[in-house]
Amino acid sequence: RVEARYRATDETIAVLVSVQRQIIVNAIPLLAPGGMILYSTCSIDPRENQEQALWAASQHLLRIDQEQMVFPGGKPGDPLTRYTDGSYAAMIVQT
Repeated sequence: RVEARYRATDETIAVLVSVQRQIIVNAIPLLAPGGMILYSTCSIDPRENQEQALWAASQHLLRIDQEQMVFPGGKPGDPLTRYTDGSYAAMIVQT
């Protein structure tokens, strides 16, 4: 994962944040009362993760029911349950 530091810049993260927000906004009208959005990324950057979930909750009458962050771990050749680049998931519920 040495190359990870070269993958994302502030500019590319800003573009991803914008796209992710639009995806959330597009999903909201499809929710039934009490409906859920599983928001997940293959990132550990808070701008793409917790900050997005908090934005959705504060701007769109949603609440974060559960969230989980998985940090990078393991090494190549380890089982998939141990070797990961990291990820985030939040269950966002319509109130």
